Amino acid sequence: RRMGVFATRSPHRPNPIGLSLVRLDAVLDDSLELSGVDLVDGTPILDVKPYIPVYDSPAGDEAVRVPDWIEGAGAPLCSVEFTQLAVEQATALGGALRLFRSADELLRAIEDVLGADPRPSYRRQAESGTYEFDCDAVRVSSTFHLIGRSRVEGEDGGIANFGRFTVERVELRESGPRGKHPPSPTEPIIT
Repeated sequence: RRMGVFATRSPHRPNPIGLSLVRLDAVLDDSLELSGVDLVDGTPILDVKPYIPVYDSPAGDEAVRVPDWIEGAGAPLCSVEFTQLAVEQATALGGALRLFRSADELLRAIEDVLGADPRPSYRRQAESGTYEFDCDAVRVSSTFHLIGRSRVEGEDGGIANFGRFTVERVELRESGPRGKHPPSPTEPIIT
């Protein structure tokens, strides 16, 4: 089924918006009643995204309702492998990481991102290509290779691509501008 960008958790959004896991208590006309929010009073809520069990885990054993169109979300779409050079580069970064405590955490995060196939849907028909993105203080360079295609059951009956990302380089991101714009995790490079 086709869904708009605001009905999904796509990283390709018009602007970087923070996430909070909240409970939807009620829908009253054009208003939502939420609880468990971690917002400052008066903070606007710009978007509401569906709960996906693989990515979100509320504290405790809370009852969570998952939309029917989210079935199967979070399962890896692509396999991910790292070249020896990429592993060595990640290991050598040491204290340069700001968000992750170790190279292992960084590599797991890269694998999670690429496993979800972050390429925009219009690029997913390509059989191969490069994909670069920023993660923490590093620039990740990878290559996508198509493994196969399969018809998807459902309303749209589309084609799903199954592929593999090979991470070739994990290099310290330049602190200065890349071209005219500073590096940004929301602006991946796809060729």
